[in-house]
Amino acid sequence: MTSLRRRLALVPLALVAGLAAVPVASAACTDQTYDTHFRDYKDNGLYWLIEGGDFDNGSPGWTFEGAVSVVRDEDGGEYEEDSGDTGDLALQLEPGASVLTPPVCVTDAHRSMRFYAYSGRRGHKGGKVEVQMLYVDDKGEDRSWKVGDAGGSEDWRPTKVLKLDAKRYGLKKSGEESTRVRFRITAKHTHETIRIDDVYIDPRLR
Repeated sequence: MTSLRRRLALVPLALVAGLAAVPVASAACTDQTYDTHFRDYKDNGLYWLIEGGDFDNGSPGWTFEGAVSVVRDEDGGEYEEDSGDTGDLALQLEPGASVLTPPVCVTDAHRSMRFYAYSGRRGHKGGKVEVQMLYVDDKGEDRSWKVGDAGGSEDWRPTKVLKLDAKRYGLKKSGEESTRVRFRITAKHTHETIRIDDVYIDPRLR
């Protein structure tokens, strides 16, 4: 059977290819479905799931950089691509490894993101990830920006809310313009293995 484990060279920033060169004035991002996914954690924000962001059918559209595996949520056992198993899956990142989301449609209203992270250890002893946004600025230049760091818990829990900077998109505050970005999630080199699941964005709808 073919394993989903990948050991790839780091993917350059050129992976922003396919993103809009400049913000596009359109009524885009209308195909996003929202729900109060984190309501059990006193967060009633309406979030939408990034394409493939629950990993329950593997990782279509996601790019692996380094030692990344699709694993079972509960025991971390590795998922085999041709096993036919689906559901209750997550991504496991070894220290220094990264995953890159598919292109994501955003407007100036998309202000934060959140996901689940598990390291099996509490506090500073657990695994941590860094989140970056890859985008094209209003001059057509490829850019990256650090969104923030998030730590895993000793059980499956949401990360803190990670704030996005809409000004970097170069979009007017109208909600009528959209552009496309990607997010890179990297396991910190100095920490342990970490698993992530259910990667969501909050467009500030209530």
